[in-house]
Amino acid sequence: MGSLRAVTYYRLRMLDLDGTFAYSRVVSLNSDQVRALIAYPNPVKQAVTVEPDKSYLGSQASLSTASGVRLRQILINQRQLPINMSSYNPGLYLLHMADGRVVKLVKE
Repeated sequence: MGSLRAVTYYRLRMLDLDGTFAYSRVVSLNSDQVRALIAYPNPVKQAVTVEPDKSYLGSQASLSTASGVRLRQILINQRQLPINMSSYNPGLYLLHMADGRVVKLVKE
């Protein structure tokens, strides 16, 4: 029995200030092209838990401020990775993954 492959289709609806809009071209992604990456809770009070796809294991991520100041490097070494953010000020933070994906985290 073969595995089922999901295809996800995306397109953007771009709205101009004058109220007119246009649609982008449709882009499709197969399920094997998408790496799962979940971060919760978001907004963050004390700590955020990151649940990366197994393909991220062994890679590095970096946490930075919205202005680009790198705060720390994080080794992705488990499927549920808690990140303590209690010492950071409220604001927007970015978790940069090795493959270029960025997760936006809001610290309350």
